[in-house]
Amino acid sequence: MKSLKFALILAALMSFGGNIYAQIGMSIKSDRKIYLQYEPIYIKVSLRNYSGKTLVFGESDKMKGNLSFIIETPAKGIAPKSNNTFNPILGEIISTGGATDVLVPINRIYSMGNTGEYQITGVVAHEMLPASYKSPPLSITINSGKICWEKQVGIPDLFKKKEYPDPTRTYKVVSFYDGTGTALSLVVEDKDRVYGVARLGYDIGGHIPECEIDGLSRIHILLPVSPSMFSYFCYDINCSLEKNEAYIKTNAPPTLVVDPKEGMVLVAGGKKAVKDVDYVEKDGIPVFKENH
Repeated sequence: MKSLKFALILAALMSFGGNIYAQIGMSIKSDRKIYLQYEPIYIKVSLRNYSGKTLVFGESDKMKGNLSFIIETPAKGIAPKSNNTFNPILGEIISTGGATDVLVPINRIYSMGNTGEYQITGVVAHEMLPASYKSPPLSITINSGKICWEKQVGIPDLFKKKEYPDPTRTYKVVSFYDGTGTALSLVVEDKDRVYGVARLGYDIGGHIPECEIDGLSRIHILLPVSPSMFSYFCYDINCSLEKNEAYIKTNAPPTLVVDPKEGMVLVAGGKKAVKDVDYVEKDGIPVFKENH
């Protein structure tokens, strides 16, 4: 009876041995559980070194180590790598008993363009370790969203059009539920590729953002983030942010005005808010200071 009990205990220890005797502790997490299709997805990888050796993740044979991921796609396949050269842990040094966090732009390394649920598992390996180690799985969902506003524009002459096979861009403002509320994002694309996805804020009650295009084909967006506070953005044709300001509602609420002669877009009405005086930023969204 005792031998049977011992055998059962030994079997149990062996089945959990990978966790009990792991020389690297590893966990992964994301800042959200739901993302818009093609928007940047960052995974925070937390590592702790229990190996008794300082681990240097370098390029020499004795220091070679890598951080990779096993990603189960919505179709139950494995997401292939789209970037085979980038090693997100290269250059990290983890001392004995030490810990580090690595932020990984995961959908720039793996193909994650389809919508649906993904299961992500991190894997770390090093030449000085006897085995590779996995993290517990993480589940995220990618959503296609709903188009609120859309406009196609031409690429201005000042850009070399030969660099752009398609001479147009399409701006879209897309809404989707991100687990917290109805998020609003800007998507810039043409018929061949997506140039960028940028978070704008949240829908505070069915208000479609005010959008205008200037003479350089830049998009200007005015979005209410509270009954009295507005965010203003200006993005170029490659989804690069050129301007981001906050405005406070006064007797005349802020609105976008287009100069038909110059092609300029201006914010008229309201009062331009001063950061850290009138408002602070919380998750990229301006909010009134408590003593305002």
